[in-house]
Amino acid sequence: MAILFLLVILAIVFSIPSVQNNIARRVTKSINEKYDTDINIDKVDLSLLGSVKLKGVFIKDYKKDTLIYIDKLNTSLLSVRNAVNGNLEFGAITVDELFFNLKTYKSERLTNLDIFINKLESGGKTSKSSSPFLLTSSKIKLNDSRFKLQDENAKKTTVLDFSKLNANVKDFIIEGPNVNASIEDLMLYSKRGVQIEKLNTEFSYALDKMQFNDLEIYTAASHLQGKLAFSYDRGDFASFLNKVKLSATFDKAEVALDEVNLFYNEFGKGRKVVFSSEFEGVLNDFTAKQLDLKSGSSIIKGDFNFQNVFSLSRTFKLDAGIENISSSYYQLKGLLPDILGKTLPSSFEKLGYFTINGNAEITEEDLHLA
Repeated sequence: MAILFLLVILAIVFSIPSVQNNIARRVTKSINEKYDTDINIDKVDLSLLGSVKLKGVFIKDYKKDTLIYIDKLNTSLLSVRNAVNGNLEFGAITVDELFFNLKTYKSERLTNLDIFINKLESGGKTSKSSSPFLLTSSKIKLNDSRFKLQDENAKKTTVLDFSKLNANVKDFIIEGPNVNASIEDLMLYSKRGVQIEKLNTEFSYALDKMQFNDLEIYTAASHLQGKLAFSYDRGDFASFLNKVKLSATFDKAEVALDEVNLFYNEFGKGRKVVFSSEFEGVLNDFTAKQLDLKSGSSIIKGDFNFQNVFSLSRTFKLDAGIENISSSYYQLKGLLPDILGKTLPSSFEKLGYFTINGNAEITEEDLHLA
């Protein structure tokens, strides 16, 4: 009876909002003091069964702007003692209306996330053991969230803006600056008009590399399968198109060019391509190795280097080591109406369906074959 009475008293005490909010303040204060961060929680609802409901989770960046905001978070805390010590071990988490605001400020090289990670990397300014920050969750469900990437040093400050983001994330781990997660059924909408209906991947992030293994992407009209990795030095995200290196292998891809035109409006309308290839380089200077592409009756095989695809100030250039191009004048012109339409000699029209191999250099004005 004494134990039952004690549990009832504890239940009453822990149901008092002021007590719950005081516990939350202690936890966030401990983390903020240890890692020199700025994390606040508006409201907390705890139960003796271990469930936790948080409202208004606000993580500020070093400029006191939003880095992460969560409207509602429901979870269970597996270890209150570890939480007070800065190690957060959670069961399943449901997150409503997350806003992740990744930003590079004017005249800065590092993003606000880089600065935040720097604070977690060494284990915190007050840590004697230098143990890294730890947060784990067996499963996270994201609802109606948003991701925004901004660079105040670029002409167009908003680089990416994804909304209506929903996902299931398993085995989520943040340990110091490293992040690992298994992402399933991710959906999002881009302001450029592309809607990803499903994305699955094994994701990892480190200070010098970000990987998407076992990657599958489905849109309304496209499907890609393969793996993708970005490698970088600290601060390279401020010049993402020219400094962040990509390495990708697509074993099977079917892409609607109308969707690609939302990012690079040079392809023919209403066309699809099926391809496999390995990609290496930066987005403004990358090589498609062993490209095997089909579109309609056109076949394109070889190694192709693309330069200044996403640059407004520099001239587009394509260096091609052609193993096989089998097509017709009108088919190729239909794939790249402005670029090939201007550079392909009209005499190609008389050849009908042709096959060529060798080397080629193509710009928006010239075509050189060897």
